[in-house]
Amino acid sequence: MKIRLIAADVDGTLVDSEKRISPATEAAVKKARELGAIFTLSTGRTVQGLGKYLYLVKPGTPIVTYNGAEVLIPDTGEVLYRQGLEASAAEEIIRSGMSLGASVIVWSRGVLYLSGKNERTEKYRRIYNAEGRPITDPAALAAEGVTKAMWLDEPGIIERSQREFCLGGVCCVISEPGYLEFIDARVSKAEGLKKAAEYLNVRREEIMALGDSYNDTDMLRWAGLGVAMANAEEEVKAAADHITASNEEDGVARAIETFVLK
Repeated sequence: MKIRLIAADVDGTLVDSEKRISPATEAAVKKARELGAIFTLSTGRTVQGLGKYLYLVKPGTPIVTYNGAEVLIPDTGEVLYRQGLEASAAEEIIRSGMSLGASVIVWSRGVLYLSGKNERTEKYRRIYNAEGRPITDPAALAAEGVTKAMWLDEPGIIERSQREFCLGGVCCVISEPGYLEFIDARVSKAEGLKKAAEYLNVRREEIMALGDSYNDTDMLRWAGLGVAMANAEEEVKAAADHITASNEEDGVARAIETFVLK
């Protein structure tokens, strides 16, 4: 099987715990591109949070953001696909999260909104280099259009919240410990990657997807070759065809060297 498209999750996969891309990973990606492979990102992040990593993506290449709720070409800003939450669901998610004491984060029309300032929301805001506006009117914000909403809390609380809080038409995924993300049930990283592949005229069998968390599971199952990181959750590993090294041990580079460069 020849791999023509490499799609990598970012946090816990492409970058290490310090949010850095290792020299080995950078070199492997560049070598794969020289051989004709296409490299892209499939992430829960917004495009605003990917600035320092986009140099690995060739201009004109679509990326998957918001866990698949938006597919766009970052250098031109062209949006190929976007699907936000229904307004009623978005409002309920915002109000419920605030009522439960979680830190609520909302992305609406590329703008970041926060339920309050604390260590968790400030860390998130710094990653995205965004100002972060306060959530003052959940109904009005929901009506504006919500691409993704999040609850931030202790990992155990988030895991319980995922089990207990469920709305029709909404997909709830844990993107990393302590992060519960809400997107429309019609979207996923798999669906987003499918749309990117169609745009690039790449077949499913020619795609290698790499990830580490629950929101990567469907993408790993759908791709022709699903690769889980060694640091991935057991459920994620079970969905993969291959397990590579961890994100601290150049796992992405090793997978590219094994399946693309040889």
